[in-house]
Amino acid sequence: MDIRAKKLKLIEKLIFVNDERVINLLASVLDDQKPAPSNKPSAFELLGVLDKEEAEALEKVIESGCENINDDDWK
Repeated sequence: MDIRAKKLKLIEKLIFVNDERVINLLASVLDDQKPAPSNKPSAFELLGVLDKEEAEALEKVIESGCENINDDDWK
């Protein structure tokens, strides 16, 4: 069952709930929803890891390594 179908089933069930405690509990759960944490690494995790000189040296290494084309590599 996909997520939309699950949501619709929950809404259908909620229509028949008359217990205010249950509705308040559901409301509090929904109000406390937070985005799921991302497991993807972020470049911001590296912020402050390198000082200015190290960052400049790394940038030069990247530029020198990435901006060279060797025509023989394509053969």
